[in-house]
Amino acid sequence: MTEGIRVYPLERKLFSAFEKAGFEIYLVGGVVRDRILSRKSRQDDLDFTTSARPPDTKRILENLGLRTWDVGAGFGTISAMHTKAGVHRKIEITTFRAEVYRKRSRKPEVIFGSSLEEDLRRRDFTINAMAADATGALVDPFGGRADISAGIIRTPMDPVVTMREDPLRMLRAVRFAARYGFALDSGLLAAMEAHAGELDFVSRERWLMELDEMLDSESGRVAAASVDLLRTTGLLKIVLPELVPLAGEQGMPQGPWHHLDAWRHTLTVLEATGRNLDLRWAALLHDAGKPSTRFADLWGTPHFHGHENAGGEIALAVAERLKFSKKRREAVAKLVRLHMKPALYQKSWTESALRRLKRDAGPGLDLLLALARADAAALAPEHREERLRDLDELERRLGECRADVRLLPKSLAPALEKAGGIGDLDGPKMGRLLARLEELVADGELEPGRKPAYYIDWLERNPGEIARL
Repeated sequence: MTEGIRVYPLERKLFSAFEKAGFEIYLVGGVVRDRILSRKSRQDDLDFTTSARPPDTKRILENLGLRTWDVGAGFGTISAMHTKAGVHRKIEITTFRAEVYRKRSRKPEVIFGSSLEEDLRRRDFTINAMAADATGALVDPFGGRADISAGIIRTPMDPVVTMREDPLRMLRAVRFAARYGFALDSGLLAAMEAHAGELDFVSRERWLMELDEMLDSESGRVAAASVDLLRTTGLLKIVLPELVPLAGEQGMPQGPWHHLDAWRHTLTVLEATGRNLDLRWAALLHDAGKPSTRFADLWGTPHFHGHENAGGEIALAVAERLKFSKKRREAVAKLVRLHMKPALYQKSWTESALRRLKRDAGPGLDLLLALARADAAALAPEHREERLRDLDELERRLGECRADVRLLPKSLAPALEKAGGIGDLDGPKMGRLLARLEELVADGELEPGRKPAYYIDWLERNPGEIARL
């Protein structure tokens, strides 16, 4: 055992209860690692490993007055929640394990172990394979503390065995390396490069959990470093192949507004974003349509007309493949599709144009403006300040834009239902017709707030509008 970590009252209480019942128990994993690094563990959750079997763990925790749940009991884990002064702390206590992964299996076969060292040996990386006893003394059989000091991600066992047991560990290696600024051990990197294809045997839901963890870093810089490390380790072509053309080895030059190639630009935009998953996914994918839309003019200057629409389709494909929720899928694709609109702002925009942008962005307007600002921050220095000033003005005018202006009169819908030929439309078509009229008003093609007869007369003169519903 080596120099230890601080142990807090709640932890001492748990240590005491298990030891009095005759069981070994240790703090383990991320909480130990982060205390050594003097970092606050995410959400301050507590992980323990114990010689107690799940029924005994559940009994001890409930005797302490803690509410428990046992959805992970099949994997040896009993969870509890400790609440004090409105602060909730999740506690997970897992029986010593010696799990093995069957070839091509996505789930481990759990075998309860008999010793702490055996339990630590099966863990992913040495920095996560440390434990602490009731005094805070470290149990570190695989040199995790030394690897923290050296800034290296290494596995307790042969890295080939560790990666093939659970290929998702390759993504975890990238996440930890980027988060802490550590290097990947050469043996681990070789194992990842050789066995990257085995990630295909891992569910896409688990991929998404790890990718979300990368992008949900407190710092955009860490999120960008994670994504770039996916590229350098060869994992990008497995988990996000849609971005491989953007991240080509030679880099894809852009037009005179840019001083970075398309990949470096994407990383810089991602780095400039705040902590919001919809925003960061949109930043990552916002220029994914550029490779397929690129063309050069007579002077050799590259252009990417329509890349935002192509990117929106790519975003939908990524979201579908990685099984985003419907809400996130739509939000991210919309941000990608619309990301150029704020960049096209001019002082000559009318209030109708401003309302149209508000309408198109909907509840995602603030994220769209944040994406536009991050995109502007990655422009060439001689263009950056001008774009940011324009965005300041756009945001001010959007704030002043009268969102409560009624584009169509309330009496229009009943009047349409009574109008000959129009009133025969079913509910969905009537809804689409009203939406179309509102769009035409927002675009300035029809006047707002007129009497119903004005709009009915226009429809009678433009019967194609109804035919297209």
